[in-house]
Amino acid sequence: MSDVEVEGLDKAIRKFARMPNVAKKDMQEAIKTNADKIEQDQKSTVAVRSSATHDSISTKLEDDGLTADIRPRGTEGFRRHWIEFGTVHHPAQPFMIPSYEKNKNGYIQDVSKVLRDLK
Repeated sequence: MSDVEVEGLDKAIRKFARMPNVAKKDMQEAIKTNADKIEQDQKSTVAVRSSATHDSISTKLEDDGLTADIRPRGTEGFRRHWIEFGTVHHPAQPFMIPSYEKNKNGYIQDVSKVLRDLK
């Protein structure tokens, strides 16, 4: 899994807590929509030997829908790091980081728009 550190995240979370309900719903929708795009991109690019890893990819919304965790899960998801980073016997076939990189600008634009529209 890739960790992304965001400067000012604590301040943003405090701001989200004070957000009007309409703006909060807009933010939740922007996060869910973009998380769904990343999930679909992961599913379309993951190397498939069997469909186990592909089928285990899912999005888990947390923090009242303001955080999305998108990755292979469960007993079938344990192979994700072998596929993403490779092994001594198998070359890396990244799908998680490239999916994030491909979709991050749209994600940032949508979230930024919601924040700009706050009054």
